[in-house]
Amino acid sequence: MLAELTLGAGETKLDQGDMLVLYTDGLYETTNPDGEEFEADRIVDIMRSCRGKPSREIMARLVSGVRVYAAEAGLADDLTLMIVQRS
Repeated sequence: MLAELTLGAGETKLDQGDMLVLYTDGLYETTNPDGEEFEADRIVDIMRSCRGKPSREIMARLVSGVRVYAAEAGLADDLTLMIVQRS
């Protein structure tokens, strides 16, 4: 599909309490009415405020945060999230 894309394989270990968050560009590239993007810093801030919360709640806060940020501009792209936590 994307012949020019080069991907590598890797491996990591999630320790107890670690979290892996995967998301599409529809999250961080969402713009507010002034055209400013949501960006990674806001995602990190929400993640920090959710420390110790279940994945479902973290996901809800991220989606809610980006929807509030976009306001009447709405979401212009798809939004996909996956959160994995090791308990």
